[in-house]
Amino acid sequence: MARDHARIRLDMWTDDDFTDLTSPAQWLYINLISTGGMKYCGVTDWRPARIAGASVELTANDVEMIAQELE
Repeated sequence: MARDHARIRLDMWTDDDFTDLTSPAQWLYINLISTGGMKYCGVTDWRPARIAGASVELTANDVEMIAQELE
């Protein structure tokens, strides 16, 4: 069952691991945790083209490259 809301940790903005990420990596992280497709157990589909569609300037390849930083 898909979620209809997401709990976002407000302290991520003071977490060095998060603030050390580039802004595209921060965007991807927030996108992944807040999209409607994520299940309650934290699992979501990995579809770079669909994720890229949430931004006018990104391609699937861009999403793949940004994801490498999150790995």
